[in-house]
Amino acid sequence: MGRVSGGAGVSTSTLARLKVLPDRRLAHRITALGDSRVAAIHLDPAHRVLGNRSPLNWAIARMGAGMTLAPVFGQSGDRTDQMAARLPAAIATDAGLLYLQGGLNDIAQRYPSAAQSGASAAANLIAIADAARDAGMIVVIELEVGSNDLDVGQIAQVVELNAALVSYAAVTPGIHLNDARFAVLDPATDGGTIRYRPLHAYDGMHPNGRGAYAWSDTLVALLTRILPPALSPLVRHPTELPQNGRRQLLANPLLLAATGGFGGSGGPVPAGFVVEELVGTATLSSRATPEGSGNEAVIEANFTGPDQRIIFKQDAQAAHYAAGDVVEAVAEVELLDPPTGLAGLYLNLNQWTGSEGFDTTALAPADAEGPERPGTITLRTRAFTIRPHTGGWLAVMVVAQSGAAGSARFAVRQVGLRRIG
Repeated sequence: MGRVSGGAGVSTSTLARLKVLPDRRLAHRITALGDSRVAAIHLDPAHRVLGNRSPLNWAIARMGAGMTLAPVFGQSGDRTDQMAARLPAAIATDAGLLYLQGGLNDIAQRYPSAAQSGASAAANLIAIADAARDAGMIVVIELEVGSNDLDVGQIAQVVELNAALVSYAAVTPGIHLNDARFAVLDPATDGGTIRYRPLHAYDGMHPNGRGAYAWSDTLVALLTRILPPALSPLVRHPTELPQNGRRQLLANPLLLAATGGFGGSGGPVPAGFVVEELVGTATLSSRATPEGSGNEAVIEANFTGPDQRIIFKQDAQAAHYAAGDVVEAVAEVELLDPPTGLAGLYLNLNQWTGSEGFDTTALAPADAEGPERPGTITLRTRAFTIRPHTGGWLAVMVVAQSGAAGSARFAVRQVGLRRIG
């Protein structure tokens, strides 16, 4: 009888009976299936822009970005029965973890009936999760949060849906539930009302950047518990430079040369970097990183109104990249104090070919309300194929964007550009 490494005394037939299929998939490769809240992982149809309305995007950034997003499959307006049609595509990504969210549209549409929408949605989600388990995937299901406009009968169906999922997860290996209700819903309501916390949803149904950050508190706790530690995509040593194998393409990723750049309203700018003030102002200082790996640029950004930007960027030298290279940008950034008026803190990889522009972005804001608490995030863009070019540029930029007048103090510890293909 077959045995499995690391599982002494556990036969492969027993594992098959439990629907645990070891070593077939990478646990840190994640796909997602769901409704508009899963669709919010991206802000664009081409799936180049990772948005900060997604709790999953925030969780990945707050956990060091060691998890990789495979293609994801969210569709606005979908019920759980409609989501199921995309499950084969999600399984085909070879992701090891399926993030699953749905049920609100079933309940809002009273499908298949007002009295059965919760039970029907639960049955569909359970069938999806069972099929994913059969394929060797770990499954994380979001318990239904609901929305501000549900009536008492619909709220009862939310309760039915969640109760069925709790009962299922209690007896099913490989199924994990995430419950974000206390993180994002206003506790000061009676039992017949659902309401988001103030400034945590842009329409009473979908979290904004601030709400998604709060929601990610629960996801970080869950994913940290169920996944092994992941290798960070960040630059890990000063030798990771373009001339040493052309695997990391920026000349000053660790900010070791703390002066020599230009821009901003004052203070040292690291070599190779430029600070652009698009209406707001930025004052810089430099200090050693906590772990001693290099320097960090501390940026005091001040905004007088919405849609202002402070850009901290480094261009790759033309000799260090070529058409066809597949790259991803990475950065480590820490909000040092509670910000005010901050819509988002994001990473953009931008190429101008000489005639056209292309880019990809991580944690792009779509609302005025962004994170309101200090903390460290690791920003990692989607993989990007460098286009044929005649001149132009390839730039990696950390951007602070305002949603209102205010300020943000943050430290940029590193900015890198990895060639991954």
